[in-house]
Amino acid sequence: MTRRGPEVLFSQLQPILNNAGHHGVDVAGILSVYGFDAPPDAIPPDQPLPLITYFRIERDIARLLDDLTARMSERKLTYKTGQFFLSQLSRANTLRAALEHISEYFNMMHGDTYNMVRQRQNTLEFVIDDRAFPYRFRHDPKAVLFTGEIVLIQIHCLLCSLFEDVAREALTKVSVVRAAADADTGHLAYWSAPVKFGAGTYKMAFRLAQAEQSVDIAPEAELTTKGIFARVIDQLAKHEGRNRDATQCSTRARDLILGGIEKQDKVALELGMSTATLRRRLAEERTSFRELVLETRLSHGSALLAGGLSVEQVADELGYSDIRAFNRAFKKWNGCTPAAFSSGSRRQTAS
Repeated sequence: MTRRGPEVLFSQLQPILNNAGHHGVDVAGILSVYGFDAPPDAIPPDQPLPLITYFRIERDIARLLDDLTARMSERKLTYKTGQFFLSQLSRANTLRAALEHISEYFNMMHGDTYNMVRQRQNTLEFVIDDRAFPYRFRHDPKAVLFTGEIVLIQIHCLLCSLFEDVAREALTKVSVVRAAADADTGHLAYWSAPVKFGAGTYKMAFRLAQAEQSVDIAPEAELTTKGIFARVIDQLAKHEGRNRDATQCSTRARDLILGGIEKQDKVALELGMSTATLRRRLAEERTSFRELVLETRLSHGSALLAGGLSVEQVADELGYSDIRAFNRAFKKWNGCTPAAFSSGSRRQTAS
């Protein structure tokens, strides 16, 4: 029997979908990109989806809301701050330094001390204490537990993207608050280290000697790309094993485009295929590289318009020298002009 990879239940995705829908995001449109054809309320709560798909959906919502937490926190975090955060991490040449920087930066963003790095004899612990964290869904204990576990995975993926195998090999134990493994813990299959349940806080324990060993940042870790989600998704894609070849080429190409790579030959190289093969695979999936780039840009444009920027400002931000060209492209993609979309967004916000 083939071992299944880490999975998330659709019910665990529901809190961020509900919140996104409340803020005007086309949730059904996002889900359709990943093969969900039914309306969100018609999808079985116990339907599983790969962990990487969860992060792709969270990324898409975070971009549209311009918020790193996809509005899961009551404190807004600008999505673009991820680029500054990653550029600062380039100064770290040990796993310990990276952990300390992550802890300090996340505390600064959230406005309180929820993260810490603690040394215990021969181990170094990264600790998340979210008991006082301002979750929007504090009334939902299951959602709170799931989010703490997901954040721990997210941070580990980020570390692995910067220090290749060191973060994975140095990890000795993971601790979570959940009392025991149950039907809602399919995502914890991500961890190769033992998972301890029933802890007071979330922890990753690393071997101290390896955590303090000087290492080089991974050469492929381009720290000027578009943030944390790109690096997490890339790590999960690299380690999803048997499912990698089954992932649609358009989805993998879109991941790279969202990560800042908009040249077709570079995307093809990252996917291990020729440009001609990339074109053929995308055509088989009824799309093209140009359409994927356009969809990514105009999706970002929608978020900027909804955030209050003028049509002229958004056209300039997206690189359109001719505002008429932007108007035509947006209307063809979204079915209405940028001005009409912006007006509709303002009315929805006001109501």
